[in-house]
Amino acid sequence: MRPLVNRFLLLICFLLLSGGSRAQPPDNNPHLSEARKIAEKSLEEMKKGPHYREAISRARTSAGIAIEKNRDLLKEKKPPGKRSPGSKNFIKKRYYLIISSSVPTETLRTYMAQIERLRKKGVEIVPVVRGFVGGMKKIRPTIEFYLKIALKDPSVGLSGDNLRPVAISVDPNAARGVFAVPALKTKDGSCTVYGDAPLPFLLGKIREHECGKRFGAVFEFAERDALAEIKEAAERAFPNPEKMRAFFARRVREFTYLPGAKLLPPAKETRFKVVKPEYELPFDVRDPKTGEILYPRGYRFNPLEYAPSVPFEVLLINGTRQKEVAFARRMVSEDPHLSVWALGGDARKLSGVVGRPVFSGETLARKGWCAATPCLVRRKGEVLEVKEFGPKEIKGGNGAANTAGS
Repeated sequence: MRPLVNRFLLLICFLLLSGGSRAQPPDNNPHLSEARKIAEKSLEEMKKGPHYREAISRARTSAGIAIEKNRDLLKEKKPPGKRSPGSKNFIKKRYYLIISSSVPTETLRTYMAQIERLRKKGVEIVPVVRGFVGGMKKIRPTIEFYLKIALKDPSVGLSGDNLRPVAISVDPNAARGVFAVPALKTKDGSCTVYGDAPLPFLLGKIREHECGKRFGAVFEFAERDALAEIKEAAERAFPNPEKMRAFFARRVREFTYLPGAKLLPPAKETRFKVVKPEYELPFDVRDPKTGEILYPRGYRFNPLEYAPSVPFEVLLINGTRQKEVAFARRMVSEDPHLSVWALGGDARKLSGVVGRPVFSGETLARKGWCAATPCLVRRKGEVLEVKEFGPKEIKGGNGAANTAGS
């Protein structure tokens, strides 16, 4: 049970040390390769434990039992040379079937059945409506329309077995240039035929290049173009294009701007100290089998003791002070493992200037380890070394060369 609890406390450690901003996607994290190495190392250590070996043994035993029970099924083989209809290369041709709720329901149900049969022969036909049934304000009518035409047997009612596995796409671009429904259209839009004739017949007419002709009854669209609806809604909300651009620009700034610009003052002198971090459990940690309390609520511990291989080296700056931003850029150029967290400023612009993703430093600033910025917080064993850089070091740019103390 002790390894399980230790892993739980390791998770608490990451919660304590985390403070990254949502403004930067995880794919841009420069420490991703280092994190993978740590994860691989932890996995190897886990594989050496008795719990892992026991779990693998049980899994192999269960797999052996399952194979024995299904031995006859496993002996069956697919005939050589035949490809599964689900394979990527099986589909030979793709088409769009432009439909609307104005087309009779029975006609659409027949089309859905034909689409399912043609798919097994390597012909993929995607049913498309150009907009939402009843308008884009409500999605329910569109869902009800799909369920109504996807039923195999209307007398049975709605159930998973009674629905054909054919999805409908709302795609105004695919329906562009089509003046009536139903219409069968090649994917590249080079040929379109109209009419409520059977799909194999319409496919034959496309192969014969009878493009633009009608072979049966046609109907007008009942749905509006979805893109036109969206455009009208945007114009109603923002009749002035300049106001619309200003609104979205403001929302972008609100999302990327880092909080806490006034939390910490600029450092007046260089100071160094050692901090032993502590975390207090907000709840009881119990044994899942017996219910016994292993760690009571209010228990205090140093999370670094439970994560000996997790590095932590962060430079906290104020993103609105140009001297600190320039200092961070110099520090980053000298230390490839350094992570930069900021109070205030635009995360995207700061990342471009510093040359590395910049995250929010509000959580770190509120822990009280740093009294001013710029502040370097670096792990050393089971303690944290905290150094605040004064004006002389910021100007001189020799912070990375001397971070062990002053």
